[in-house]
Amino acid sequence: MLKDTMNSIASKLQAAYLLPAILRLTMLVGSIALATLAAQPACAQAQVQANMGCSTCQTSLNPAPSLMLVQPQAYYGGCPNCMRGIDCRDHCGQPVDWSAMRPIDFQPLLHGEFIGPIRLPAMVDYRMRAGDQLQFVYILNREQRIGEYRLQVGDQVRISFALDPNLTQGDLNRGVEILPDGTLILNMIGAVPAAGLTLPQLRSQLLKSYSTYIKNLNEDTGVSLDVIPVKINTKLEDLRNAVTNLGGFNSGQAVNATIMPDGKVDLPLIGPVMLQGMTRDEIKTEVNLRYESVVAGMVVEPRLLQIAPRRFFVFGEVREPGVYNLEGPTTVTQALAQAKGVLVGGNDRQIIIFRRAEDWRLVATKLDLRGAHLGKDPTPADEIWLRDSDLIIVPRTPMKLTNDFVRQVFTQGIYGVVPFGGISIQLGNVQ
Repeated sequence: MLKDTMNSIASKLQAAYLLPAILRLTMLVGSIALATLAAQPACAQAQVQANMGCSTCQTSLNPAPSLMLVQPQAYYGGCPNCMRGIDCRDHCGQPVDWSAMRPIDFQPLLHGEFIGPIRLPAMVDYRMRAGDQLQFVYILNREQRIGEYRLQVGDQVRISFALDPNLTQGDLNRGVEILPDGTLILNMIGAVPAAGLTLPQLRSQLLKSYSTYIKNLNEDTGVSLDVIPVKINTKLEDLRNAVTNLGGFNSGQAVNATIMPDGKVDLPLIGPVMLQGMTRDEIKTEVNLRYESVVAGMVVEPRLLQIAPRRFFVFGEVREPGVYNLEGPTTVTQALAQAKGVLVGGNDRQIIIFRRAEDWRLVATKLDLRGAHLGKDPTPADEIWLRDSDLIIVPRTPMKLTNDFVRQVFTQGIYGVVPFGGISIQLGNVQ
């Protein structure tokens, strides 16, 4: 009996001590799990939840399937290294340190890395801007045009009379030419409007005009009057001559044009055309629509010969400040490397970027790249891409400012006027 009582008391005491311990352990595990989840960057949490991208900065972490490019393959040889590193996609631009390294495929092309992978294009479509140079190639179009041909200024026709061959005007070598005012000058009836008319319309008009002077001449007498085209589509010939003259010797049927600061180019026969902000396909459509309204039998193919130069400016505490060409995607640190690096006393914690927006307003930001330049920050969020005409300013550090102040005020200022030895004053024989 006493033994059973003691066992019961021991069981109750054990339960009283174990239950709080189990509860505390459960709460500890839960806290660790919550802390781990909270420690993940907001972008990483969004990636886990939706596998879409960053819900904070609205940036897609994975390219669209249509933009995935087939990468080159390397011949595997030698001893490939098992590399550890950091991929910024895992952290969505959030600051991390080198402790976050994990095994990654750092050199998939091995000895072919000097060529590099096939990277995504810098833009989905390139749109023209002032300074871009284009070539417009004029190609004869043999496709049948819908609708009847309408006579133009400069076209030549032969007016044939079956009843009286003596009234026939023009021949198959040279017909009667439509004058710049759009009329034909014919015997007996004088000036007759012709430009813009089809051949049947001109024939009907001539029948009415000549019926006053010639008997039995009307539209019912089918072969009494004929209008035969001798030379047509003269605007196309004029355009081809103009293109040849503008292009120069051996240029072919092409014209080179540079987009002016107003965003336009001047083309033969149609004049100025706004091209700034348009893609090549849009330019082709616009230019051909304009030419179709004035001339037939031709197609224009635009080609981009050379893009306008793009530059960035580096100023401040760098070894070689100046203007540099922006020939491809370039980050701020890469730009500073072109300027031969930051000088001692340059403040790379407060690098200033001045930028012009699409409406020319000024925007600016301040970057801290000190950690990246010291090799402490593997994924610097402030390592941004440069834009055309960006101005990079590397200011002086506070210590550099103080040193410069002391040098200018004291070393080169007061001490430059008053010798460092001080001032001696003599009073009688006492100095």
